[in-house]
Amino acid sequence: MNQGIRLLIARMDTHPAEFEIAFGPDGSPKVPNRLHPRHERWRWAIRLLVEREPPPGLLTVEEVRLLREKYWALQDTAFSNHVMSCLIDGTDS
Repeated sequence: MNQGIRLLIARMDTHPAEFEIAFGPDGSPKVPNRLHPRHERWRWAIRLLVEREPPPGLLTVEEVRLLREKYWALQDTAFSNHVMSCLIDGTDS
């Protein structure tokens, strides 16, 4: 496996908040230019590896699949936590 992918996945395991989509006060995802610096740190990797197809030869299909599964699992958890927070707080966002 590509060492960079291995490191990104390990970082997602140890610092998931750096990769989670943050939600704004209205409940919508925050746009990248308003993110906390910890979220912006890995924005380049997400743009390259999750939001579009990486350049041919950079990664295998399996490496891309593993990284994307990990990334979207983090978003699933972040979204669920946001919903639970809204339910507990009794707010709409």
